[in-house]
Amino acid sequence: MVLLFRWAGRVWREAGAPRAGEDERSPLANTLAAGSALRHALQEALSAMANRIASLRHRGSLAKAARIRRIYAELVELSAALGSPRPEEDTPLEFLPTLARCFPGGGADLTAITSAYNRVRYGELPQSAAEMQALERAWGRLQAQGERLMRAGEPRSPMG
Repeated sequence: MVLLFRWAGRVWREAGAPRAGEDERSPLANTLAAGSALRHALQEALSAMANRIASLRHRGSLAKAARIRRIYAELVELSAALGSPRPEEDTPLEFLPTLARCFPGGGADLTAITSAYNRVRYGELPQSAAEMQALERAWGRLQAQGERLMRAGEPRSPMG
């Protein structure tokens, strides 16, 4: 930001200084030219900053989308470890009833994770940090339940 102001000051001074062949008696013209040059420079700088911020937001959304994909993959791995692997031909929604049998009482968490995964799978990017926090909590609950089931030695078949 400091560099922007220094650069703007330099532009202002250079635009306001009379050039060879200019009428030195026209300070108003020089001031207007300097103001125009400064306004243009500031617009370009602000536009560049806005583009950078948009790029960072997009990158953050891509990272969230990758995390959602990873959560779903880990959920599928855990269900396989519990005796309920996902058949290759099943879509995430078709696999959801099997997951619900594998994780009794986890229906809301399973639906939230599956829905988020489907949105990401079809190109929608997550927008809010609150959504990600809710998904992380849901995944944490399902992981804990899966660990308890594995310690208890209760693998569940896809048929219940």
